[in-house]
Amino acid sequence: MNRKLPILALGAIACLFTLAGCKSKRGSDGDSGAGTALRFWAMPNTSKPQADLEQILERFKAENPDIDVQVEILDWGNALDRITKAANSGIGPDVFQIGTTYTASITDLGGLLALNDVVATVGGDSVFVPAVRSYMKPIYADSITSMPWFVDVRPVYYRTDVFAKLNLDPATVFDTWDSYREGMKAIKDAHLSIEGQKMEAVGLAGKNDWNVVHNIYPWIVGNGGGIINELGDSVLLDDEKSIEGVLTFLQLIREGLSPKSYLEKSTAQVSAEFDQGRIATWQETTSKLVYLERPSDAGGVGASTAAKNFASALPPAGPAGRKLFIGGSNLAIFKSSKNIDAARKLIAFLTTDTGAVLDFCKASGMAPALIKVYESDYFKANPNRKLYKDLALAGKAYPAVPYWGALETSILNTRFGNIFDIASESEAPFSEAAVRKEMKEAAKQARELIESQLKSKPQYLQRLERLHQQQGI
Repeated sequence: MNRKLPILALGAIACLFTLAGCKSKRGSDGDSGAGTALRFWAMPNTSKPQADLEQILERFKAENPDIDVQVEILDWGNALDRITKAANSGIGPDVFQIGTTYTASITDLGGLLALNDVVATVGGDSVFVPAVRSYMKPIYADSITSMPWFVDVRPVYYRTDVFAKLNLDPATVFDTWDSYREGMKAIKDAHLSIEGQKMEAVGLAGKNDWNVVHNIYPWIVGNGGGIINELGDSVLLDDEKSIEGVLTFLQLIREGLSPKSYLEKSTAQVSAEFDQGRIATWQETTSKLVYLERPSDAGGVGASTAAKNFASALPPAGPAGRKLFIGGSNLAIFKSSKNIDAARKLIAFLTTDTGAVLDFCKASGMAPALIKVYESDYFKANPNRKLYKDLALAGKAYPAVPYWGALETSILNTRFGNIFDIASESEAPFSEAAVRKEMKEAAKQARELIESQLKSKPQYLQRLERLHQQQGI
């Protein structure tokens, strides 16, 4: 989620009963001697994940003294594997965190509890950011199976001193794709050096980063294209608008606005380049702000020149409007839980209690999925956070289909990685035709994947037929 922690990378079955930080002894039926013991799996969302979560849960425990919440922190690298095994075996936690793009695939395994009644008691799904509501009830699901916890949205961080030196107006520069490129060209052509550091206009991580798809996606949908359609049964990658969006994105590299050398780096590495004063504009998740605000003795870079001379902005809008990547995590309950009522209380508290959500956002730097939290002074009174709501409202979610994970990891990461190679001329001179070929090959593979999925699951076709009828398609 933040620059040190990948958000979508989600195990051994023998470890399922090992609990970190448990405060009570647990019987085989899941109950403790003093009441109900709830197992809660979460990922390392903050710098002190165990301690931070337990602090956030103190009020819940005080209000529910008969419920002992036992927090276990999973590594990002094996979290999805452990969750999948728990869903298949029925042996796992009561409540768990899951990345938004995997809600559909885990729901498809049939092990998640329906949460329609919980959502109804908290005011319905309208209390959450619109873009992530689709993950609550995936396309092929019959009910709501998860509730949004937080969202991953990504502002642009820019050097205010660079903009001042060149008399650049941020409102103008970050208005449209065209004005953005013009502003970045002005920075590049100025050949600025601040404190001995050459200033690059833009920082872009390349194919070795886990954000490969997320970085290109806004340029595709911002140009009116897409990867697959909203129902997930039609591929849009080889649509001309999608291809032109990718080519527009690549101009940032082709015109030297972002160094080709950065394409061999990860998000964390390029982020460090911004901290060290080498980049004028850099886009990253909101948790970056936490590191820019914190002093070095608290794990931040607050003493750096970049941290003393930066501000946040909304990314520029494309021809189809400002459509941005949005990710994040939801919370769900396994049907196998022996403590359903307590689990419902916990999931409602963590996702819809204003204080609990705000405390989590303060600890993690992430943006809330609960809309009303944006009205707090923590967001409204801070010039760098007051735009988070607009970021979230401009988010464009990926279609919530169970095969998205395979599409992203097996097809898009490879093909988009090849496109980065083409842009950097790592093997041959740049060729627009080669980019187009990669997009068409990606589209072909995506169609084959979807066709195989629909053939193997007749219930998908039945659901799609009903959805088509509802939409008059």
